[in-house]
Amino acid sequence: MNKKLKTVRKDIDRVDVKIMHLLYARKRFAKELILCKNTEKKMLRDTAREKEILRSRENGARKLGLNQRSIVAIWKILIHDLLREQKRIVNERKVTSKKKCPNR
Repeated sequence: MNKKLKTVRKDIDRVDVKIMHLLYARKRFAKELILCKNTEKKMLRDTAREKEILRSRENGARKLGLNQRSIVAIWKILIHDLLREQKRIVNERKVTSKKKCPNR
């Protein structure tokens, strides 16, 4: 394999690892968010917020020259995954003790 090709692939792999770490951080914040939502008696799903997020990511994709449909599709998957995680946490909290929204 060409040395330049190997180097570029390694660079892509490093970016992929950074993306995974950022997704992990996003998931941690979503878990924290559910504690705040429960404390404030808010519903899990905020469709207005979801639309705002998707519109913002679509605009960001356009500015960066990325495929807007692909970016929106990725964020829909992220939102769906985090909602599923939040529902799991809510169900677990019905069985375990209640935690408070963390102070920031």
